Amino acid sequence: MIDERLPFALQRVIARTMRRGRAVVVAIGNPLLDIITPVANDQALPNGLQWGSAVHLDASRLEELCRQFSGSRYCAGGGSANTVMALSDLGVRCGLIGAVGDDASAARYRGDLRQHGVNAALQTVPGPSGRCLVLLAAQGGRAAVAAAPAAAAELDSGYVLRELSLRPDGHAPDAVFIEGFLLGRPQLVRGVLGATASGGALTVMSLGHEAIVAARRTVILEQILPAVDLLFANENEYRLLVGLDTTDDLTVQPLSRWSSRMPLAVITQAERGATLLWAGGAVRRAAVSSAERNGDWKSVAGKRPEVSIIDPTGAGDVFAGAFLAALFAGIRLEPALDAANRAACASLTVYGGRIPPATCAALTRFLSQAR
Repeated sequence: MIDERLPFALQRVIARTMRRGRAVVVAIGNPLLDIITPVANDQALPNGLQWGSAVHLDASRLEELCRQFSGSRYCAGGGSANTVMALSDLGVRCGLIGAVGDDASAARYRGDLRQHGVNAALQTVPGPSGRCLVLLAAQGGRAAVAAAPAAAAELDSGYVLRELSLRPDGHAPDAVFIEGFLLGRPQLVRGVLGATASGGALTVMSLGHEAIVAARRTVILEQILPAVDLLFANENEYRLLVGLDTTDDLTVQPLSRWSSRMPLAVITQAERGATLLWAGGAVRRAAVSSAERNGDWKSVAGKRPEVSIIDPTGAGDVFAGAFLAALFAGIRLEPALDAANRAACASLTVYGGRIPPATCAALTRFLSQAR
């Protein structure tokens, strides 16, 4: 049963997808081939890299760094890709629009998307494909990240709009997911927003990174968010966006100048779970344990879920995918947040921002029972 607390636009699209039996989501973002590399805890990091942080480099510098390490594994990455692969694994029809180079990295990237059932609408541009070196400490769940967007940053807005206009299966997208790193290109984002609105789809957006929010805050608030139906952000990004101090409760109304323009917002809070905010109120859900009973997930307020963290990157992207899948199944907000928390927690135990097979199977059963 569709949650009556949702804005009408979301209820309308969810009802449409439930009648059809399957949702269609198209994401737009920066395709980055993740180069996941475990390293010893005591291994010195290259200059410029720090545990718990991410830096952007040019392609040649990233190549130099990659040569210093061995034993890497490769998988399709970038926030939008992680989200649509989670969605696709949970039964939602998905596509990804982005730009790659004409190289072996692009072939690897397309192959990984294909394995997860994601349609790859990837523009080929000159130069190397975007790549991301992810160094993972052997213990402690720490990561140091260096990314070189390269070809991903050359995505042509005309290509995006043409791909959004296509109907290969006869259905327009029910939702268009815009990766936050595209906010550095506001003209492209505004074009996508216009096309999405005219097609009757939901607009879903992630904020991407605190640096982007700081640099584009006014543009995001004044020109972007009024056209967004659902926003995903981590707690630091959201506080920076709406001007909340670290001591303020998240449910404090944003600056009155912006409050009428804020979409439904889902704020991820790591081991503390997630909070969903809308004009009529808020829903808080604690993180969940790995214990599963009859498709339900037990809250463990105030405690970090007991998992052995292998890869801390991409959990927020997985959360977004699982939450959207739950919404499209007609699940109410509280269990939808619980399902998303469960998926994000489980993704920490595998490489590459993915939902482990056992958790994916349990979530799929949970979603199918709700339909």
